[in-house]
Amino acid sequence: MVLFKQSTAGSLTVGPILDSAGAEYASAVIGDLSISKNGGTLTALATAATLTYISNGYYTLALTTGNTDTTGRTFIACTKSTYQMPPVRATVLLASVFDAIVTNATTAAGGLGDIQRLAGQAITAAAGVTFPSSIASPTNITSATGVVLSGVTHTGAVIPTVSAVTGLTAANLDASISSRMATYTQPTGFLAATFPTGTVANTTNITAGTITTTTNLTNLPAITTDWLTGTGIAASGVTKIQAGLATPTNITAGTITTATNVTTVNGLAANVITAASMATDAGAEIADAVWDEVLSGHLTGGTTGAGLNAAGSAGDPWGTALPGAYTAGSAGYIMGTNMDATVSTRATQTSVNTIDDFLDTEVAAILAAVDTEVAAIKAKTDQLTFTVANQVDSNALSGGGSGLDAAGVRAAVGLASANLDTQLADLPTSSELTTALGTADDAVLAAITALSAATVKKNTAFNNFVFPMKLSSDHWSGAIGKTVTGTRVLDGGAETAVTGTITEVGSAKYQFDAAAADTNGDTVTWTFSNADCDDTIVTIKTST
Repeated sequence: MVLFKQSTAGSLTVGPILDSAGAEYASAVIGDLSISKNGGTLTALATAATLTYISNGYYTLALTTGNTDTTGRTFIACTKSTYQMPPVRATVLLASVFDAIVTNATTAAGGLGDIQRLAGQAITAAAGVTFPSSIASPTNITSATGVVLSGVTHTGAVIPTVSAVTGLTAANLDASISSRMATYTQPTGFLAATFPTGTVANTTNITAGTITTTTNLTNLPAITTDWLTGTGIAASGVTKIQAGLATPTNITAGTITTATNVTTVNGLAANVITAASMATDAGAEIADAVWDEVLSGHLTGGTTGAGLNAAGSAGDPWGTALPGAYTAGSAGYIMGTNMDATVSTRATQTSVNTIDDFLDTEVAAILAAVDTEVAAIKAKTDQLTFTVANQVDSNALSGGGSGLDAAGVRAAVGLASANLDTQLADLPTSSELTTALGTADDAVLAAITALSAATVKKNTAFNNFVFPMKLSSDHWSGAIGKTVTGTRVLDGGAETAVTGTITEVGSAKYQFDAAAADTNGDTVTWTFSNADCDDTIVTIKTST
């Protein structure tokens, strides 16, 4: 049975709560439960009640005072559709009844068996029951005859004081109790008791055992460690011990582990004070005292004070004119000679980048113009036929019906000499034209390298580096739509793939965005390749 005290919060375990499939439900909330008080209708639980999941479908339900305000039977059920829970039946008791049954139990004040509550109350005997005219109390027992105190126990009550015992006289006490106890025999029917064997202990013959309380102890034999504690010593004893101890004024020799409020120390031995024994701020205080010393009191030759004083008299080094007396190669000479203008008047990185972008644009325009002109020349030279190596085939006009003779033919075609071979020899051959164009490309690439090198910094990313690619079939036609790869050589080291990206920008030109790793050398060589193209090789000197 679950009991609750009226208008008092309480908790209990409910469950398991299962879903429609019979599985344990772990997401129930307080709104899923309803309560019926003493036969009333099911309603929502009072505000602030909580439902906390434990495990396996079980929950802790914490009820508030608003849930236990009505005495009688209480019924709690899960009213959420498709879910089910065994109902909880409890009883709400009046506070006094709950305290009598649960809080105070049966022997404490306020409990069901509180005998003390009967004290001073009038008792009426039932039919057929007769009480003696005078019931004994702790103060009216004066004599008894034939009473045997056998099996009597005493728990919690006050033992009455016996003022007189009939028949007990001095003559009956004819010997000391101690002499009788030595041969005492326990009578039949007396309370079970155990007495020590032999002679009963007295104040003069206790030699061993455990003594709880001792009075007038005059001789204490050897005791075990920690037997005597601080609380076991009287204040007067502590005072007497302290009277013989050392004081701050009478310590003249010996080893002191810890001292407090020491005002004078004489004759310290060497190395007594160590760094570890000093306070953490002692070093700072000593350093402050040294630096706060007046320099004029420490000018002995060779000392730090003398050196500082000399350095101070030498004047402020920032007031020295440059290059002045500084010799070539010294910092003062270099700064005074080379720094002949303010830094703010020099070009900024932004302006250098602008120049670089301009040069990239101009060089790209030059390359485009060269490609256009070369393409036009090639279109013409492609129309020439070479049946014999290095000799251009031509059609000769006869002078039959046209009236042209050999001289007229030469004049018609603009030849100044009758020797056609001599005239053709003046024209560049295909090989010479290829070489010339290659030389022109090399010159352009060299110009690009020279222009770009000024802005490439070591171990720094460098973007927008544009370069051309030529087909290896004729060594001068622009390579369009190719996948170009790149390698790098840093300071003559091993050749490795570049980290940056290469993309085509149009008109057989490609752009390389170099990563910092691609420029991490004083001398950097980039090689750009494709299986259908001549390699484009660029070598630059980086700046720092």
